[in-house]
Amino acid sequence: MHNLPSATRAAIFDYLAHGVITLDSDLRVTAMNAAARRFLNLVTVPLGQPTHHAFAHCPPLHDVTVALATSAASEASSAVSEATASAELPDRYFDIRLVTLAGDGDRPGGYILYLNDVTAHRQAERARAQADARYRALVDNMVEGVLVVEGGALSFVNEALADLLGYTPAALLAMNLADLFDPEEQAFAAALQDAPGAGAIRA
Repeated sequence: MHNLPSATRAAIFDYLAHGVITLDSDLRVTAMNAAARRFLNLVTVPLGQPTHHAFAHCPPLHDVTVALATSAASEASSAVSEATASAELPDRYFDIRLVTLAGDGDRPGGYILYLNDVTAHRQAERARAQADARYRALVDNMVEGVLVVEGGALSFVNEALADLLGYTPAALLAMNLADLFDPEEQAFAAALQDAPGAGAIRA
């Protein structure tokens, strides 16, 4: 890629899906691709600006960048090093990778900051967590006893079942399904566990 014309290199740089920002050893912006400008809502590249100015509208990104660079400073400057973190902006989530470039003496040669927009993934995770919480609240307030079995172990029990069996939910979660049956009922417990569609049981 070093042998490509500068215009071609610039086009490839701007075409990258991840945000890429290059910084000098003093954390001043030396380049920023189109994805990074879009992520940060910038029209132009803040060339020569230190990160606390360039990222003024998103302080968490500046804070993470400084923290990663400070951590990298403990590494030998004669070798390339990497550090990773996450940052939450007002409406976006990023996984961040900071590559420290080899320099001379005790100073790094500069940094490359990679921004991976994981907003959709984080929002989906949050939606799933909220749905799980609503489901658990619904099941916990049922008058019927409910338990979930995974691999023979109890992975969820509601309060109604715990009260019915005379255990605390925590005590039940330390048990296997077979523990709830008398010795002469173990065959039935095994059949219940292996039954098609088994997993959630209501009592």
